Amino acid sequence: MYEYFKLIFHIEFFLLPISVGFLSHAAIKGKNKKPYIIAVISCAVMFIVSFIGVYVNSPQDVRDTMRMELYRNLGVDE
Repeated sequence: MYEYFKLIFHIEFFLLPISVGFLSHAAIKGKNKKPYIIAVISCAVMFIVSFIGVYVNSPQDVRDTMRMELYRNLGVDE
């Protein structure tokens, strides 16, 4: 399951900025934005779900490293 969630995470990491770009292009051109908003929301939800899936299914040492990186990037002391 770890590899499956990791694959989905990488795909969504690639698709999310593309869908946001299409939404921005539609907003600039004055086109209908509803399908692009739906795409952005669905990509964002899948991105978050896949990140949680990667975190939950990862080995303990990877999980600890991931947690330490998050704390360090957010500036939070343990």
